[in-house]
Amino acid sequence: MSAINLISSSSLLWQQCVSWKKHISIKTVLKDLRGPLLRSANCRRMKNYDARLSRIDIANTLREQVQDLFNKKYGEALGIKYPVQVPYKRIKSNPGSVIIEGLPPGIPFRKPCTFGSQNLERILAVADKIKFTVTRPFQGLIPKP
Repeated sequence: MSAINLISSSSLLWQQCVSWKKHISIKTVLKDLRGPLLRSANCRRMKNYDARLSRIDIANTLREQVQDLFNKKYGEALGIKYPVQVPYKRIKSNPGSVIIEGLPPGIPFRKPCTFGSQNLERILAVADKIKFTVTRPFQGLIPKP
């Protein structure tokens, strides 16, 4: 309820009280107005909560899409037709074992959960340009479908 509506409804209520010649205190008027104010405040909080939830949902969806993209590209680099979980720790501890090309400038290769939504969107925008090349394969990391 906006301030204008609140003022107009309070003055209307007050006018009704005066016209009925009843002796109603200002406390009674404010008490009657408290309900709509609380409902309005709760509504705003719920909208903010819903907006925050939708932002979180969007970010999680983007992370899943980038994770799926990396798994698919890693599987292709291994010569497999299905996605393979990317061994991020092994790639980080063995530089040069997997070469990742095509990422947007300024975005290093790492787990998608460490990126913000903007960087995830930038990665997905160049998905077709991203290429993994395995120079030294890791033993025992190729699961069967």
